[in-house]
Amino acid sequence: MIKCHDCHERLSESTKGKRMLLYDQEEFLTNWPGSLMIPVLSRRVGQHNIAKSQHWIYFRFAGKDWLGRRYGENTAVVHCRVLKKRRPLLVPLSREED
Repeated sequence: MIKCHDCHERLSESTKGKRMLLYDQEEFLTNWPGSLMIPVLSRRVGQHNIAKSQHWIYFRFAGKDWLGRRYGENTAVVHCRVLKKRRPLLVPLSREED
C-alpha cells in the first residue's frame, strides 16, 4: 500500500542496507512531504532512560522488514533500519512463559 510511485524506486534503491528517517502518523509512516505512506505492521512501547518512552515500529518496505524507533512523546521522527532475518515479523513479540 505504498502510495508514492515517483519516489518509491529511488527510495528502495537508495536504502539498500542503509537507514532512513520517516515520520510517524500512527497508522502510517511518511516522508517529509507526506507523499510516501507505508503501513505500520505492529508497534510496541517501552522505557527509555532519557526520553522516558521509546516506540518500536515494525513495517515492511521494498521487500524487507524494517524497525523504526521513535524516542519520546514530543516528536514524530522515526529512525529506521533493516532488520536481520532472525524470526518472522508477524509472530507475537512477547516472550513465552514456561
